[in-house]
This record gives sequence, structure tokens and C-alpha cells, in this order.
Amino acid sequence: MSDSAIDPRRCPLCGNGNACGMAEGASTCWCFHAHIPAEVLEQVPAEARDRACVCQGCAAGQPLATIKAR
Repeated sequence: MSDSAIDPRRCPLCGNGNACGMAEGASTCWCFHAHIPAEVLEQVPAEARDRACVCQGCAAGQPLATIKAR
């Protein structure tokens, strides 16, 4: 994944919408107050870290569907 391919509105794990408040122009995001397990965060590609939130499904270990091949 190149930096230009990172969409801050999409989960870098499954490709679903991530409901990121900051990507939508807000000053905060749902993930600021969520516990996301380390094993989920470890799966985020290095180039997407701090650039795109995981979705709530992936954060809970239950993605709705996997769009991207891993």
C-alpha cells in the first residue's frame, strides 16, 4: 500500500468505512475513547498508522466483511 492509497475514511484492515471524525473535519474521533486491543493495532500496515482509523468492527475483532486481500 502506498501513502497515496491510504484513505483516512476507510479501515486499513478491511476497507470498510471507519466513521473517523477527524477525516470528516471534526476535532475528535470515536477511537480516542475506545480500547483497541494491541493485537488489532499490530495488524495495521506501518504506512497507515496514525493516518487511518480501524473501523469499530475490526477494533472489536469482528469486521463486517473483508474487502482487501491480506
